[in-house]
Amino acid sequence: MNNSLNYQHWAQYGGQNGALGWPITPEVCARDNSSCTVSFTGGVLGWTPSTGVHSIVGTRASEYLAQGGPGSRIGHPTGPAEWVTANGGGWVQRFSGGRVHAAGNGPGFWFNPDSLIGREYDRLGAGAGALGWPTGLEQCRDDGCFAEFQRGVITWSSTRGVQTFSGETGAAYLRGGGPRGELGLPLAAPSAVSGGTVLSLRGGAIYARSGASAFFATAASMVHARYASLGGATGSLGWPVSDEDCASGICETRYQSGSIVWTRASGAVAVLGALDERYREAGGPRGKLGPRLPMLVRAPPTEEAACRRSGTASRLRQVRDRPTPTLTA
Repeated sequence: MNNSLNYQHWAQYGGQNGALGWPITPEVCARDNSSCTVSFTGGVLGWTPSTGVHSIVGTRASEYLAQGGPGSRIGHPTGPAEWVTANGGGWVQRFSGGRVHAAGNGPGFWFNPDSLIGREYDRLGAGAGALGWPTGLEQCRDDGCFAEFQRGVITWSSTRGVQTFSGETGAAYLRGGGPRGELGLPLAAPSAVSGGTVLSLRGGAIYARSGASAFFATAASMVHARYASLGGATGSLGWPVSDEDCASGICETRYQSGSIVWTRASGAVAVLGALDERYREAGGPRGKLGPRLPMLVRAPPTEEAACRRSGTASRLRQVRDRPTPTLTA
């Protein structure tokens, strides 16, 4: 051990018996002595002449070290961890390469100060804003980048710039797996549709009716394909009132004026109006009727087939084939 300010701080706060534990690296200093850092089993100490000694400990330290620690672009701590009470509470700490945000006692996530996503997050109030705390690092895929937060998403691409999705649209985006999942990145800004907006994504869409919840649909969904063929939000079904629910070989989405049910046997079938209400009263596709009703709706019986089931088919044919009588004066 030496008598550096980092080690003095470590000894002052309990040495190996304190929160930092045992040193796991020697102290490393920049060539011009502008900074020195030491890593411990429980965290990191960093010193500069202008900021003094600062530490990062606990889960935040584990994430920091996993991301490369002092030798990464994050650099060394240059300020104390500050507690912010908003959105359930969290920590914000400055480093030589940017800021780290952490919800509660969870892991910390770094944002590059040159990142347009990081700048937008700061502009919106960071952890105290509408998006809340980050739930992952900034990532890039396809032709853009994104970061996910407790209550929404920020995306960036060279063609669309920075886009923020919060509120109901952000919540639906996250439920659908966010940009990292099947929905992928946006293709455009949300488009206004009578009564709401529709956000087109690489792998689906998000339907947000004004004053109501928003719901996602994936491009691979046969239910969504059927909905689009019927006019989408401006068609006879209206806006979605649920995400697509798939279980036991049955997929369904509910809408303002009905539902669409998919099974391998029947395909995607729309059930509208009063018939859908009765179907729901009977438990829907997972109730006592099962998915049978949509199959019947898809292929309604002919008059003769209906009569055949009631034993009147032959009488129907007799009536149908009987010559039309003529009137004589």
